[in-house]
Amino acid sequence: MKSYINAIVGGILFVATFCGYLFVVPHILYFHEQHYLFQFSTEYWQHSAHLHGFFYPLTTFVIQFSHIPALGAAVWSLILTAIYFMLQSIVFRLSGRHDWLQLTVLVPAYLFSCTISLNTFPDTPVKAFIWTFAGWIAAMAIGRFLPWRKKDIQFHSPQPRKTPVWHHILSILLAISFMLAGYRMWSQENMTGTLVKTERAMLEIDRHAKAGDWDKVLETCDKLLASGRKNHLAAYLRSIALFKKGMLYDHIFDLPQHFGLRALFFPWQGSKNQAEYGHYVFEELGAINSAHRWAFEAMVGWGETAATIRNLARYNIAQGRMRVAAKFINILEHTMFYRDDAAELRRNMQAGSVPSLRDAMAHVPSEPARWDNVINIGADAKYVLNNDPDNEMAKQYLMMAMLLVNNSDAFIRNLLAYYPADKYPTLPRIFEEALILYRIKAGHTVFSAMGYNISPETEQRFGRYMNESQKGNKGTYTPEMKRSYWYYVQFILPKVNHNFDRVQPQVQS
Repeated sequence: MKSYINAIVGGILFVATFCGYLFVVPHILYFHEQHYLFQFSTEYWQHSAHLHGFFYPLTTFVIQFSHIPALGAAVWSLILTAIYFMLQSIVFRLSGRHDWLQLTVLVPAYLFSCTISLNTFPDTPVKAFIWTFAGWIAAMAIGRFLPWRKKDIQFHSPQPRKTPVWHHILSILLAISFMLAGYRMWSQENMTGTLVKTERAMLEIDRHAKAGDWDKVLETCDKLLASGRKNHLAAYLRSIALFKKGMLYDHIFDLPQHFGLRALFFPWQGSKNQAEYGHYVFEELGAINSAHRWAFEAMVGWGETAATIRNLARYNIAQGRMRVAAKFINILEHTMFYRDDAAELRRNMQAGSVPSLRDAMAHVPSEPARWDNVINIGADAKYVLNNDPDNEMAKQYLMMAMLLVNNSDAFIRNLLAYYPADKYPTLPRIFEEALILYRIKAGHTVFSAMGYNISPETEQRFGRYMNESQKGNKGTYTPEMKRSYWYYVQFILPKVNHNFDRVQPQVQS
């Protein structure tokens, strides 16, 4: 059994790490694959090795296989298993004895932990593989001159000494114990406070958004936010998903809007983690130049990643900058798994447009230049709407921006401009709830002159809400009341971080 003991432990190690990568932390593989792009070119190798060291391109070469999750898990597991076998061979060749305690399994167990963090570049196992391989070659050469190898004793005698079966059983149990202990330590450190679950949900949301599956985006965002966790990315992409499904006005307050205005966008804060997501809302608005700016900032922060390079190519094609787009397409053509995307972008470039993009600002003169409002989506939505009056998303985002900061005067101005009473006899529920608050503020005479009617159902709901509100801390608010605009203004908005929401949208009707 001695000849198979290492094979058994190695097989257990491979299966354990493979299952760990594929089923426990698949989001880690996805994250690394999306943020590091290997290119088959001499220029890439020389540039990345010069900036980051020799092991950087080797690691990105391994990372690229995670584009197919099972393949990526298999490649990483093979590296860890190979390290285990080489260490076993080194121990045997230098000492003349087998590691029946299986202490060498601790090394790949530790290296596994080095690959399952979002904050760590996973080059440690690659370095360990290279140095272990070099040590294995050296051990093979040195071992030939050691006494027990020269005398050919004990392990190569015609009648080798039998090792008790319990030694082999203990070896296997020790190896399994080491792996389980390592997993237990990692899980206690990383799963406290549902960290891994939140990371996994966020990357799942990101994957669905990149695929354009907004139904899945909404489902995952609702699940994450309904659990009580405050997550800006989920709130932001949920708003886009609600608009895409025609549900923004009706369902935005189904969950508490703890981020206020920022539930509609990412304000610029110089963070590379936010830069890679800021383009979504501007792409959907048709503000392609603004989306291009966010994509470029993401490239500055993360380097050349597949998603960013693809977006930059798309945006430049949509804006007619074909030579610039060709440079980004060329990068994708030198990768293993994104050549089909490059071919599609080449066809788009020849056609002169990208079917999934609409540049709402294409007719706007480039001069005088306009600076994006990086802390207020309301101003950008207003600008888009002024130049593209039929832009439904710009209109809805403008109205929601007014409501989320409780800017009632700007809300009324834009309501009169885009939802006149003669064309919209029935208004969305949250508009009616906001109008009741404005009626209290401005008076019945001013409100009646606007020509809007509030439904009896909304009036009754407001009466019930006021009954509970007047009870103070003893008030009992039903789920229906908590989904109202009144509840948001009274209880949630005062707690919102006003670092950005203090800047009221400067819009005119």
